[in-house]
Amino acid sequence: MTEASTAPPSGLTKESLIGKNLLIYQSSPVFEYCSNTFIDVPVILQFEESPLIAVIREVDLTYTTEIRIYHSDGTYLAKVKGVRVFAVPGVADANIKIRSTSDTTICTLAGATCFEIKHSKGDSYRLHAELYTPNGWFIKGTDRAPQILSAATGKRLDIQGTILYGNTIKGSKIGVLIDRHGNVAIGVGSSSSPTSGPNRPNEVLTSNLVPHKGL
Repeated sequence: MTEASTAPPSGLTKESLIGKNLLIYQSSPVFEYCSNTFIDVPVILQFEESPLIAVIREVDLTYTTEIRIYHSDGTYLAKVKGVRVFAVPGVADANIKIRSTSDTTICTLAGATCFEIKHSKGDSYRLHAELYTPNGWFIKGTDRAPQILSAATGKRLDIQGTILYGNTIKGSKIGVLIDRHGNVAIGVGSSSSPTSGPNRPNEVLTSNLVPHKGL
């Protein structure tokens, strides 16, 4: 992938930019996504085998976000690491823009918001995201639960399973896992235990369970 400018402004080190709303963190941040809080969860949202929203550790031991941007037809356009855009070679200019205020970072694709990360307090952040998947589904991260829409019709897809809301998920490998059949799991695997299977729930600290047939 090709990368936009990654060097800090002249005279500044990366360490001095921590806390300057460039999505560079000294320790793994806490994220609220779809009303659930994720602590020490490296992948917040994944579709099948494709992580869409992740928190990664850099070689200098700081942390940042990594979010993949797909077109509605499933074409992989770019990944956004912090406030840096890495475009996929050979893909036409996707017009992905990043802008930041004192407490909010917003990423847009052709003028439409892909994600918004807002600083809450301390090391906590609230994340809203509207992302396409590799098969063209549209996942809209709301305050209650992820909505999955058909790119072809714009209608909600029927999702079987159970949705959790208002929970704290700690130490899981994947926060929200969605498969191509519309099944949703929360708190999957362990980020620290190699014995945890890929579909084994880890630590969910509260248990607000809502059975449903479609969101």
